[in-house]
Amino acid sequence: MEYIRIGHVMKPFGLDGTVKVFSMTDFPKQRLKVGNVLSFLNEKTGERKEYVVQHARIQKTEYYLKVEGINTPEDADQLRNLFIEINKDNAPLPKGFVRFEDMKGCAVVDEEDKPLGTVIDVKDTGTLNIVCEKEDGSIFYVPYVKKVFVLDVNIETKIVKIHVIPGLL
Repeated sequence: MEYIRIGHVMKPFGLDGTVKVFSMTDFPKQRLKVGNVLSFLNEKTGERKEYVVQHARIQKTEYYLKVEGINTPEDADQLRNLFIEINKDNAPLPKGFVRFEDMKGCAVVDEEDKPLGTVIDVKDTGTLNIVCEKEDGSIFYVPYVKKVFVLDVNIETKIVKIHVIPGLL
């Protein structure tokens, strides 16, 4: 089963087992629907436990989440610093959206389909940048700005087409 990371538990909030969560998804309303099953992952131990969403309240980049079986601040404290993930099969994307994780390994080409390198990561450095590696091992960054630098992302064919300006490579 493949998971998508959607948040990070910051700390307990209130007296009923609610936790304050830093959002890592563009679709919190869809991912945190009442009844959805979320997986809480401890990266250090690899331990994973699933909980069902009981209630969620979203505020800017944070949300307050109550899950079944966590009913006290002490219970909630055991979730502190865990990552929240959802089964990828239960998290479809709207048309026209791509997961940055899915871009890793894609070939990067220019407007004439000339190979330029391979996507090795997507980083948020204040603006999103696609991190690419040339065949010689050198790295270049492409700002993730649709229709300006990123012309097309095709996950099925594993190709990212970019507009190259002087100094980009």
